[in-house]
Amino acid sequence: MPPTTIDGRPISEMRQEILDSVQDATALLGLVPRLIEENAALRAQAEAAGREVERAHAEVEPLRNEMTRFRAERDELSEALGKVMTEVGALINELGPRFRVGRFSPFSREREGASPMPREGASPLPVDAAAARPSMTPVLASR
Repeated sequence: MPPTTIDGRPISEMRQEILDSVQDATALLGLVPRLIEENAALRAQAEAAGREVERAHAEVEPLRNEMTRFRAERDELSEALGKVMTEVGALINELGPRFRVGRFSPFSREREGASPMPREGASPLPVDAAAARPSMTPVLASR
């Protein structure tokens, strides 16, 4: 009968398990330097990415502040324009009736007997204004 260990297994089986464990440990120890190199490279990449993020934050923060300022200016301008438009509307409502001669559509053909467009050959100016207009013909000096 072959020699056995305390737990009753043959020594040759135990020897094979030890050899397999040593081979596995040797293979794992061979991976350690490569893993250390990978770890160093990944750490360097992470630090570079962290610096890039900090740079991007430093670039974005002033832009955010500027955007906030522009929004505030836009809101102020909008409010001021609203006030101006309210005042203009009030002025139009107050002064508009004083300047309206009559209500008519610009598309109507006749307006109280007058055409909205002057007839061909007719002077668009009132008669007095046409007479007061200086002539464009040169004056010949007589000798």
